[in-house]
Amino acid sequence: MSIDAEMEYVLLVEPSSPRPTQKIGRVVAQELARPLPDVNAEVRYGGGLIAKGLSWEQSVRVTQALHEIGVHVRPLDAHTFLPAPRGRRITSLYLSGEVLRAGMVSGQEITIDRDLVFGLDVFGLLPAKDELTSATSDEQKIPRELSSLTARAKELLEKLTEHEIPGMEFHLTIYCAGPIGPLRVRRNEFNYVGLGEEKLEHSLDNFLLLLERTTQEFPQVWNREKAVDFLASLDPSAILYYKREEVQNFDRWMMHWICIGYEEEPPDTINGDHSADEPVDGESPDK
Repeated sequence: MSIDAEMEYVLLVEPSSPRPTQKIGRVVAQELARPLPDVNAEVRYGGGLIAKGLSWEQSVRVTQALHEIGVHVRPLDAHTFLPAPRGRRITSLYLSGEVLRAGMVSGQEITIDRDLVFGLDVFGLLPAKDELTSATSDEQKIPRELSSLTARAKELLEKLTEHEIPGMEFHLTIYCAGPIGPLRVRRNEFNYVGLGEEKLEHSLDNFLLLLERTTQEFPQVWNREKAVDFLASLDPSAILYYKREEVQNFDRWMMHWICIGYEEEPPDTINGDHSADEPVDGESPDK
């Protein structure tokens, strides 16, 4: 990397590095003499972006300090950090076979080579205020009225109530190299026909089955452990993103590392052609 005294740098955590948010925040705050609450928020919501707006000297100093606590980051010219990808909302997914088949919102179907899948992210989002009442009431009716839920889904619903997030939306993103980009699954807006004979009556059960199948089909991809841990614990608070910007920031971080690590096409081809696809939650179609 060429060094320019006028250039601004960002610090990106390496994909294989641990990410102890509080420890990272303390180091960055101390090294840059910034307020700890502000730094903690940046680290928490940065999706792998540890700090931005740094000089080269600052980036080197923080990198070394983080290395001492076992956290590995990389300085990067801020102008080369890829923009957040829009991705593609999918409505069905077939995992078996040599290629993946994904149904799009537009009604078209695309095929994806399995070796183009590099990462996963399962996460929850709180519904928007205008969706909160209906989402919460729907979930609260399930234990009383839908007795055919599996024990696993019932346990998850109990924990959602326990953590006071009964209306949480469940999402899965499958990160593919360009030009496909991220494939996005929203639990209540997905057709689980790809599960075949395993498909159950309710979307919550089917979402868990889809997540389980995906982790089995792709044992080596980045961030798979988060999904595996969630399936084991069924703790919704462990996957909750408090801000929709967290999703976009994590997407940006993940796709950038895919581009760096696997020498994908230039940034403008990462997202592919999404003219017929639904925009990411919280984004304007014009963005």
